[in-house]
Amino acid sequence: MGRLHPTEENIPVITDMQYVLREDTSGAQFKLVHAENFLEAEVFSVGAYEGEHHEMLGTIIDVAAGDNTLLYIDGEYEEVRVYDQQGTLKQVIGAPGVAPGEFSYLEAVAITSDASKF
Repeated sequence: MGRLHPTEENIPVITDMQYVLREDTSGAQFKLVHAENFLEAEVFSVGAYEGEHHEMLGTIIDVAAGDNTLLYIDGEYEEVRVYDQQGTLKQVIGAPGVAPGEFSYLEAVAITSDASKF
């Protein structure tokens, strides 16, 4: 089987986008907002341009949200950060490296449907 090149017929239409990650108007934080209220309602607010290591966002590789939790892969720090809906950092998973509990290349993060596992 050869490669499938993207065409209008084989690119899926996303009809259930619930959240959008965007930079706020001051440029100081990134916000995860519900798509229905894209310009009006803030759902999550995390990160800062200056501050402690855990406050600053590195390179965002992937984001997952569900059950009042936001996870994102920080490609700069090679870790997964877990925030609650108030924007409080709850957990940092991993660190750069090749030993157990360390990551050398992360590309996707997800939350199970019952939010019991990341």
